[in-house]
Amino acid sequence: GEFERQKVAPEIDQYTFSKMVSGTGNTVATGAITVGTTDVPALVEAGEAILDDAEVPREGRILYVSATAYQGLKAKITRYLANEGTVNRNVEYFDDMKVIVVPAGRFATACTLGTNGYTQSGYAINFIICHPSAIKKAVKHNLPKIFAPDVVQGSDSWLLDYRAYYDAFVLDNKNKGIYVHRDTTSI
Repeated sequence: GEFERQKVAPEIDQYTFSKMVSGTGNTVATGAITVGTTDVPALVEAGEAILDDAEVPREGRILYVSATAYQGLKAKITRYLANEGTVNRNVEYFDDMKVIVVPAGRFATACTLGTNGYTQSGYAINFIICHPSAIKKAVKHNLPKIFAPDVVQGSDSWLLDYRAYYDAFVLDNKNKGIYVHRDTTSI
């Protein structure tokens, strides 16, 4: 499980987000986000309006945000929930969209896959609004093979063989269901 959490999931996430960027049917918006200054809710609402005009259903949309965009979103929202002396400023939903914060290491416009993981390129992504019907994923796992130290020739260590076959497809007739806002400086 730890191998999948640290190695497999980040690579699959990065690949999926880069496919979303390259497959969007909308113009990719650009702009830097400065926490406290940039009106992130207004930027998200502009993206929502584009999806609304493309007749993308409002129900089920997901808002993927970078840590910076999330901090900018929280900075412009003044509602606080207090419970027994604690203050909770977390934003779990914005305009009925589930908000998911994505680590910077998984959130770039392009990536190159290799035998030792992936390399990011292009631009950092600020946020993506996506309707799940716009992208389809295909995953096939082979069961991992684990070899004990007494089986591994040449070293006294465990060996793990792991393969995951994965792809993501943005559907041509649903590509308007993805809105991307990226940073202005390249990675």
